[in-house]
Amino acid sequence: SSLPPAYHPWLLTALKVKYTLKGKQSWWTIFNDSLQTISSHLHASGYCVVDDFVTREHGNLIADEVKRAYVNGKLPDLGVITDGRDGENTSTVNQTVRGDYIGWFSPSVEEGWSKEGLPDYVTKLNTVLDQMKVFTEGKGIQNLVSRSRAMVTCYPKGGRYTKHVDNGGMRGNGRRLTALLYLNEEEVSGELKVYAAGGSQCKETISPSMCRVVLFWSDSRVPHEVLPSTGDRFCVTIWFFDGPEWSEAKLKGVVPESTELEDGSKSLGPNDKSPSLQHDPSNKINREPGGEDLQPMTVTNEPFIENGIEPVLRDISLSSKPTLNCNVENVSGEYIIKLPIPTDVSEMEVECSGHSLTLKHKMYEVYEVKFEERVEENNVTCKVSRKKNIVTVKCPKL
Repeated sequence: SSLPPAYHPWLLTALKVKYTLKGKQSWWTIFNDSLQTISSHLHASGYCVVDDFVTREHGNLIADEVKRAYVNGKLPDLGVITDGRDGENTSTVNQTVRGDYIGWFSPSVEEGWSKEGLPDYVTKLNTVLDQMKVFTEGKGIQNLVSRSRAMVTCYPKGGRYTKHVDNGGMRGNGRRLTALLYLNEEEVSGELKVYAAGGSQCKETISPSMCRVVLFWSDSRVPHEVLPSTGDRFCVTIWFFDGPEWSEAKLKGVVPESTELEDGSKSLGPNDKSPSLQHDPSNKINREPGGEDLQPMTVTNEPFIENGIEPVLRDISLSSKPTLNCNVENVSGEYIIKLPIPTDVSEMEVECSGHSLTLKHKMYEVYEVKFEERVEENNVTCKVSRKKNIVTVKCPKL
């Protein structure tokens, strides 16, 4: 069947090329048109495929460290099903349903990851989703303030996961959005098969291409399955939680408690085929995350500051207000700041002071933009374009 009219994957490809040509390939997804396109795809189809969410260099670094973790036995557990199939508090091993090695990580430098690898990917993902909130509607992502630990996975040859939803059953478990990052250069099958609600009609079969991120609703709107791999396939999965639903789920005991998983090697899946890497599953025991293991969504202002200025991390779970979504351009003679028109734009205040610009609005977090060069404090202009739904602030340089 044809996909909804709003789903045009080529739009994201065009935007990626646009911002790559401007030297913004590391953060091409953070610009307003990119965010709006991703959000539109997500709401039109229930999922969105974002190619080259991270650069190839970044993806290779993550892939190398994930493979090292696998070889060193830090992905020790196979075929563990928890909460995904029916939304209930379950934790079982069933190789006919699922055949993958998994490990759970914050991730952090203390766990052996380099900061520039998996931790930076998670921060980037958090930041993009936080900036997307202004574009979402209805049962969207406005209430996302926490996430699961990163589930690092190896599907060995024959490994698969049958059709399921990540947040199902009669009671919601808090999972709102699922994010997958694929990490294989070579073709190893293991495609993601996405179904329409109800699970009877396949909407798309998505290949696990290197550096590809797939976002989809975790609930019954998007049943999905993982097809068998033809070789070792690596990916990282993170679930983002809806605050109110998670709080209710925790009170009802729907969110899984931390579960100690069994030690020792296990059969790898159909025909007991061995992985191509030398894997030691007895090295380290990981726990499946329960409610107390949820991580805050930490975001960065890195894409909004000039080179030479130290980025600042912020935990969005400490605030109930969304942040203003701004894009900063450093052009000849001035800085140009663009943001979607906020609710009650007349309530927005703009203050400029030397090397910074502060945006204030009663419904949003105070947002500060820092400049490497000093600007003219008394010559700042602000223009509202309702046709483009954009506020443009221009700060001339001294």
